[in-house]
Amino acid sequence: MKKTLYISDLDGTLLSGSSFLSPFTIQTLNQLIQDGALFSIATARNLPSSTPRIQDIQFQIPIILNNGAIMYDWQKKHYHYIAELDSRDVNTLGEILHDMQCTGYMYALKNEEIYMIHNPLFSPEDEAYFKKRRPRYEGHILEPRQLASMDIGFSPFYCMIFGSGEKVKPVQERIHSDTFHMHGVLNKSVYEQNNYFLDVFHSSVSKASTIQMLADQMNVDEIVAFGDNYNDLEMLKAADRSYAPSNALPEIKDYVDGILESCDNDGVPKFIYEDFHKNF
Repeated sequence: MKKTLYISDLDGTLLSGSSFLSPFTIQTLNQLIQDGALFSIATARNLPSSTPRIQDIQFQIPIILNNGAIMYDWQKKHYHYIAELDSRDVNTLGEILHDMQCTGYMYALKNEEIYMIHNPLFSPEDEAYFKKRRPRYEGHILEPRQLASMDIGFSPFYCMIFGSGEKVKPVQERIHSDTFHMHGVLNKSVYEQNNYFLDVFHSSVSKASTIQMLADQMNVDEIVAFGDNYNDLEMLKAADRSYAPSNALPEIKDYVDGILESCDNDGVPKFIYEDFHKNF
């Protein structure tokens, strides 16, 4: 029997429009895992943001977070892999955000715990965004005047910038032109219309590269990937088979092997259940 790794994005793909897993998805995925299916996720979210949404899934293999910058062992509660950012790039990013009056949220590991470091909140929109997310990181928030190299013991690995396309796309251009080992990946928000997340991380990694790392460790025969947004494109292209829910961005649908029912109709778990048991 072919050994298949099934790997899915979260928002807009596995999560419903409420940004949580449906009871059907939880039950189906746990049954699949119990039956021996190799299932994991690859998301732009970090662990504090993902955990409330996936805590009921009984993962048996590592999960991929922050667009591939992190591989986390769910069983051992351990960061198995981290793509740390170069201190020169962190300093340069801080200068770019300062110049462009843009708030960035840098995430760093210290003693297996995530800290959020941010520069000033420049607008009412920035203040509203921060207020909504602050409770996740209470006690683990640092507020320097400007993003810069971390103190000893901190390992920065990811920065997120949120706002309109007019706000974040020029920042993306500056990152690509001024930094050494960083890239910025746009991800259209599925919850706030006309807004984007600009995810900034080490240029050597992507969802696709870390999925391949996991696949090599598992010695699988094929990778089947599911996604809906711009940051899923590389993994969908690299997978042996790829699928998107019907609610995916039109540009993404052009690159997949099939279109599934929407995330609100549990299209991904329905497909995996049928596909796995067809080949079992």
